Amino acid sequence: MAEIHTRAPNAKVFFVGYPDITPANGYCPSAMPWTTGDMRWFRNEVQIPGNETLRHEATNTGAVFVNTFTNSIGHDVCERPGVRWIEPLFGSLTEVPVHRNAMGEEQDALQVEKVMVQNGVK
Repeated sequence: MAEIHTRAPNAKVFFVGYPDITPANGYCPSAMPWTTGDMRWFRNEVQIPGNETLRHEATNTGAVFVNTFTNSIGHDVCERPGVRWIEPLFGSLTEVPVHRNAMGEEQDALQVEKVMVQNGVK
């Protein structure tokens, strides 16, 4: 961040958080071979704390955190095509599992744009 501020002192920097990858409850072994406990652990011990770390670092460095987790709830790897924004490990339609698909990218872009506008970027 210091380098960014040195090279572009008036830049507004945005940290984009991670989306909701696994459901809060349940599992989908044909798409993601994890147990319900694995899904819950990943969500509660990796995803949510990871986003909090990004939020904290953004705040400490003068950047703005963009929350993409909340609006992606219900669009996780266990959802069917056309609903999910994250592709599953098995049955990925993009051949890039556990990453955003086109709908997920579009929704993230809309969220980033909203936060940028709210922070004075036109």
